[in-house]
Amino acid sequence: MKKLLFALFLFSTANLFAATNNVNIQDSLKKIEKTNDYKIKIGTYINIANYYNYLKGDSAMFYYTKAEKLSLENKYFNLMPDIYQGGASVLNTVIGNYPLALYYSFQCIKYVNLNIDNGIIIEDSLKKTWKEFANWSIAASYAFLGNIKKAKEYIDKTAAKEGPKAFNDYFKKNKIPENYRLMANGIWAQFYVLINEYDIALKYNEEVRWYNDSLQFENKWSAPYIVYADILSKKGKYKEAIDSYKFSIPLAENFKYYKDILEANYGVAINYYNIDNIDSSIKYASKVVA
Repeated sequence: MKKLLFALFLFSTANLFAATNNVNIQDSLKKIEKTNDYKIKIGTYINIANYYNYLKGDSAMFYYTKAEKLSLENKYFNLMPDIYQGGASVLNTVIGNYPLALYYSFQCIKYVNLNIDNGIIIEDSLKKTWKEFANWSIAASYAFLGNIKKAKEYIDKTAAKEGPKAFNDYFKKNKIPENYRLMANGIWAQFYVLINEYDIALKYNEEVRWYNDSLQFENKWSAPYIVYADILSKKGKYKEAIDSYKFSIPLAENFKYYKDILEANYGVAINYYNIDNIDSSIKYASKVVA
């Protein structure tokens, strides 16, 4: 259940951008083939990988790896943090290869520092964003691997250590883009569910749901309501959890986010079981195993 939950990776790159990022894969590949500019090739590989991020993890890693190889061969070290940050998110939240996700996260920090040491100018907000998400990814990997002590050690390297209010103030103060702030709130909501700190998880989740509630149906994301349902379920509020899971299902279907659909139906089945409604539990469980 926890792996399915965190695999949602609320407001992952694709969850935030796939709806508006109309990447034409064939055109992008033709662009790579025609140009001799390695920076364009690398950037296009990264765009394709970002497009696949949440939808097809293996495809995303295929293109991140191509971008990594070209960047290293041609010493475009300024592009490496993007590659390693994106790869870490896929490995952590879609594929579930946590040791490799750790490597990618540490590489992200390594190349941020290397670029700074080499005098490469990095926008301050972007630098903070890369390090923030790299440390989050390290914390998540350790949590999945069962090392909660190390996970909390890396939480303390992020703005989240001071709690949800201070965390959001940090993002606003440092002028980190709003979409990253929302992404981060969703990430931390999921993370704190993972380590069984549900009150903190709820505060992060509220920040995302309030924003999501303002969107029209076709633009709403399913994951905030699934995470909210997980929190409610952990608190023993099974009927409310069922309602939130059910609310998320058509949203997930709208974007064809099959993991979300699976997670929501599984959550409904489990919570119907918790209130002894066995027939309904079987009905929704059958949608998971079908």
